[in-house]
Amino acid sequence: VTRGNIADFHTMFNIVCTLLLAPFSKQLVKLANLTIRDKQSETPEEAEVVLDERLLTSPSLALERSKEALLKMAHLAQKNFEFSVNLLDNYDTKIVERIEENENSIDKLQGLVENYLLKITDTDLTDRENRDMSEQLHLINEWERIGDYAINISERAGEKFDKAVKFSDKASKEIGVLCNAIKEV
Repeated sequence: VTRGNIADFHTMFNIVCTLLLAPFSKQLVKLANLTIRDKQSETPEEAEVVLDERLLTSPSLALERSKEALLKMAHLAQKNFEFSVNLLDNYDTKIVERIEENENSIDKLQGLVENYLLKITDTDLTDRENRDMSEQLHLINEWERIGDYAINISERAGEKFDKAVKFSDKASKEIGVLCNAIKEV
């Protein structure tokens, strides 16, 4: 047995293992999440998202991980939108505080995911992974923008409350239709 034979065997072993385990990448990510926890996160929302740099050696796993963070951003943005629209009818300072907390988490996640994705660009990506990463970079900004819109709505709701402004029935119905359409999208 020569060194070349050992190197060839090692290469083939790695290729076969990769091919066998590739279909189970999502399950492997979940297993990694269960065994590797990040206790340095600042908020409960961020604690659920671990962007482990060790996964950068496998771009598909790293992209799957960043997708989970994007889903968290989407959830927070959606919640903030719902909270802010509800403020138009029932203003509550505790809800405003919750919106601000969520927006801070969205902003932090935006920075974390952008930095993580930029690190992924240093690896060899397939065309599919490259498209996935581009899509994720686009979505980061979209979710952050929705979070900003929710803040704007909550600020207008505060002005409406402070000035004791009431919407007409027709305006309330139109806002309801608009909000339902946005929720559906």
